[in-house]
Amino acid sequence: MNHRIVLGIATAALVALVRPAIPQARGGSSDVPDDVPKILGATVSTSGTERDTLGLLVSAVTPGGPADRASIDPGNRLAEVNDVSLRIDQADVGRRQAQDAALRRLAHELRAVQPGDSVTLRVFAGGRFRTVTIQTARTVEPRSEPTPRPATLKAVIDGISEMRAQLHRLMQDEAVAARRDTLMLADLELGTVERRLRAAQGEPRHDESNAQSLPGLRTTAVGDELVAYFGEDSRGGLLVVEADSSWAPIRTGDVILSVDGEAADIGRLRNALDPRRETRVELLRRGRSLTVRLHPGA
Repeated sequence: MNHRIVLGIATAALVALVRPAIPQARGGSSDVPDDVPKILGATVSTSGTERDTLGLLVSAVTPGGPADRASIDPGNRLAEVNDVSLRIDQADVGRRQAQDAALRRLAHELRAVQPGDSVTLRVFAGGRFRTVTIQTARTVEPRSEPTPRPATLKAVIDGISEMRAQLHRLMQDEAVAARRDTLMLADLELGTVERRLRAAQGEPRHDESNAQSLPGLRTTAVGDELVAYFGEDSRGGLLVVEADSSWAPIRTGDVILSVDGEAADIGRLRNALDPRRETRVELLRRGRSLTVRLHPGA
């Protein structure tokens, strides 16, 4: 299957899985005044991830509004409003009551604000906190949705990072092995996209030599992050990210440990394409060790 098609399917499946678990912006809630987006010139929400410990997520900014004038961007975090904390404790990450409480604290502070008043915000952006003072809008017009800024590369990267963090939480809680494997593969696909976007943004490019492919087969080396998921026996192996029927009985999600008794590498797997020979492959499949044989000429 074409790599772009696989990525599209994985991303679509990921969105379908994650969307119900991510709390949405609270603009219409009785806990948050309808004019909050107008007062701040921004829409805020929670993500249900550990980054909520940094503050409420700025999900949209009104061009020319108070937040925009203070150089607050989508993806930033609001840690405090007028010295009142909007951060969620580590132990409460993902709990709806804690998320609602942070939003109520913001609402309570803004209820006392009059048009044109100054509001002090503690903002997390670019890996550090800074304090800014904004002047709220002088008039509060009938409620309207703020116009989102055009997407920026940084905002897209931050969104992918948030989604991967949510994926990791889902993997920890998922009891069905097949679903965990699907989530893990989707995370790998998103990780590849994130690295490429960071490179396009000018960040130092991480070594992508771990990705190794042959016709009908795509693998990646099992590093420390994957060892934590598959177990210590998987170290040094090759995770099968995609395998078509020509590589049966090898399947997507298998970890190839050795090829003909030697350490698994793409060169030895390339030799397995020779129709004149049989190749013995040791692998891990859902925690079980298996030995399979490849017969490309069969």
